[in-house]
Amino acid sequence: MLSELKTDRQVFEYVKDHLLKQNQQSSHGSGCAYRDGQGMSCAVGCLIDDDHYDEELEDNDVFDGGVIDALLGSVGNWLFEVDDCLSDKRILMLRLLQNLHDCTQPYTWEYDLNDLESKIFDDNSDSISDDIRLYEWYGIGERIALKTEIEALKESM
Repeated sequence: MLSELKTDRQVFEYVKDHLLKQNQQSSHGSGCAYRDGQGMSCAVGCLIDDDHYDEELEDNDVFDGGVIDALLGSVGNWLFEVDDCLSDKRILMLRLLQNLHDCTQPYTWEYDLNDLESKIFDDNSDSISDDIRLYEWYGIGERIALKTEIEALKESM
């Protein structure tokens, strides 16, 4: 199923459908979790198939090398399909989805997901917009830190 995801919008819709169907956060004692051990998964965890999941991924964000490796094994054809710039935007989309799962309540998810979708996709496009609106979810300091994280991740790969 995950290997069939080919476009940015397909991945976004897959995560959106997952979160709305699950309708609760995936968490363990210390906070949100990729997998909670009881069948729940977060916005990024649902994109990691069982063969690539490891408990060591927990407590790491989507920029962690282990999480990236698990995603590459699960949705690699989508994640790093075209070029580094597009990959950065895709990782950022996952980070935004992860933050939405971790920092908002399930009763707001439908509205929040629709709002996020309108910010990162142009009408009738299957690709994440090149528009800077993608970064509007972060303050200027966070945008600089995020850009630094993306650059460091690219250098480490």
